[in-house]
Amino acid sequence: MKKYFDVHHARIDSKLQGIRLASFGRRTVAYAIDWAIVLACTQYLWLSVLVLCVFLFVNKRYRLTLSRSSAFIRYNLHRLDTELEKYNVEQSLRTRLTKHLNWYIYFIIYAPIVLSVIVLAGIIMGILSPTEYGAMSEKYVQGASLFHPFKDIYNVFTFIGGFLGGMFYFSMFTWKWQGQTPGKRMARIKVVKLNGEPITLWNSFERFSGYSSSASLLLLGFFQFYWEKNYQTSHDKLVETVVVYA
Repeated sequence: MKKYFDVHHARIDSKLQGIRLASFGRRTVAYAIDWAIVLACTQYLWLSVLVLCVFLFVNKRYRLTLSRSSAFIRYNLHRLDTELEKYNVEQSLRTRLTKHLNWYIYFIIYAPIVLSVIVLAGIIMGILSPTEYGAMSEKYVQGASLFHPFKDIYNVFTFIGGFLGGMFYFSMFTWKWQGQTPGKRMARIKVVKLNGEPITLWNSFERFSGYSSSASLLLLGFFQFYWEKNYQTSHDKLVETVVVYA
C-alpha cells in the first residue's frame, strides 16, 4: 500500500491567531484534579462502577449506553478486519482475532460490574448478618495466606489497572467533551487542534500516550512549556494541539 506525502493536517486554523493560551498554573491544576479522580476511581473501582451503573439506570440510559457500546465495538472490529484484509491476512485468522478481541473487550467491560456487585453483596451481608459474615471473612483470611506469593503479581495488575483507567479517562473525556476533561473544565481551559478540526478518539489516545514522552527526563517535556513560543509541551507537539482558555 503506497503512501504519499500530505501536509493538509499541518495547516493552522486562522481562528487561533491571537487566542489566549492557558497558563502553566491552570494546566497543572487541571492535571492534579484529573489524576486525583483517576486514582480515587482506581482505588475504589467497585464503588465507581456501581455509581456509574446507578446513574445510567436512574437516567434511563443503561440500555442505550450498552447498545451504543456494542455498536461501537462492532464498528471498530469491522474496521480492523477491513484494514487487515488490505494486507492480505487470511480470513480465518482475521475471524479468530476479531472474535477473541470481542470476548476480551466484553470481559473488560463486564468483569468490574460483576465484581462490584459481589463486593456490594458482601457489604450488605456484613450489615444484615455480621456474625456469619465474620466467620466467612476469617476463613477467607486463612485461605488468602496460600496466595501470598501472588501478592506482587496482584500489585502489578493494580498498577496496570490504574494505567488503563487513566488511558480510558483521558481518551474518552478529551474526545467526547472536545478537548476538556473534568479537571480542564474546572480550570476553564481546553485542548484544540492546530488545524481547527474536531478531536478524534485516536487524537485523544495519542495525546495520552504522549504523556510518557513529556514525563521522561525528569518531566522535561512538561517544562518545555516555558521555552516553547506557543506553550506546547511534548504531547501537544505529538498530536499538534495547543491548550487555550475555554
